[in-house]
Amino acid sequence: MFHSSLRSLVLLAVCFYCEFCSAQSEESLPIVGSVIAKMKYGDRLNNIYPMSSNVKLPAEQWQFRYLPLLVPEVDGVGGLNISVQTIDNSSVVSLAIWLDNDRARASAFDALKDVYPSESSRLTATNVSVAQISNVHFTVKHPYGTWNSDPINPGSSPSIILTIP
Repeated sequence: MFHSSLRSLVLLAVCFYCEFCSAQSEESLPIVGSVIAKMKYGDRLNNIYPMSSNVKLPAEQWQFRYLPLLVPEVDGVGGLNISVQTIDNSSVVSLAIWLDNDRARASAFDALKDVYPSESSRLTATNVSVAQISNVHFTVKHPYGTWNSDPINPGSSPSIILTIP
């Protein structure tokens, strides 16, 4: 009983704020604001954006980005995959949050091939990936108040672990 109500609490009350990388590295070249394609992931559509450097590059070198998924890890039957530890009559909950995965990259690549049929033979799966973020902040609302995380820098990891005291 405790675990299932805790799962609902985590699922419904976690909010996030992302800071995207500054344009100081090759990976974080500016994204052009217009949506070039949409990829289906689960029951939602995610926008795909072209990188501004695409205008001066051949199709083989084009780059596209989509925003991080920010979806919780689930088990084989669709339940949240959480870890709960009880320490001194209080619980600490950990939850993996996926920023990117193989299924999302494949869906994005398929969407790009549909948008650029004449260039599809020159594009590869490495032409598209998730936009890099430098920090993620989480806010969790629960019956005892609100908890705010310290900034989490995921680096190049496709997921982050949110630990809620």
